[in-house]
Amino acid sequence: MIDGMSLNNMSINTLTSYLRLAFLFWKRHKLPDRDRLLLLSAVGACLMGLHRIAGYCRWLILKNNPGHMIGNWETLHVGLHHEELHALLKQVERRFSLERVESELHELGFVDSQEQATYFSNEEFMASILGVGQAWLQEQFDREGRFIGQESTGEDNEP
Repeated sequence: MIDGMSLNNMSINTLTSYLRLAFLFWKRHKLPDRDRLLLLSAVGACLMGLHRIAGYCRWLILKNNPGHMIGNWETLHVGLHHEELHALLKQVERRFSLERVESELHELGFVDSQEQATYFSNEEFMASILGVGQAWLQEQFDREGRFIGQESTGEDNEP
């Protein structure tokens, strides 16, 4: 699907790192970098079968940048079948290598913890990193990651 890219080997720890740094960029008002990390997170989530997480990341990107390329497809999963998205992902992955992401998190004092073990599912854990509840996520996005909620519902939940 995404041959030659490290996203093929995405682990839950890598996805966690991308989401945490995206959240920190949001807090620092660095929305373009937040969106780049959300894109990597969305692809990783999609490849791991966490389509609601992918859908939420896509939705956040489109709220900030309605003209973003990922708006060309109904879901990120559909977009992954198009070469245009692959080209963008290669650029973003070069800019935000896993090594860079981990280094930035380390500099900010984040350490790997066993926090994930306290959650019932990977979806619940990822939703908590994004600052939303799993129930809210399930109400707003279908199993394929399509947004089915109200446009204003997530305003207070945006990471």
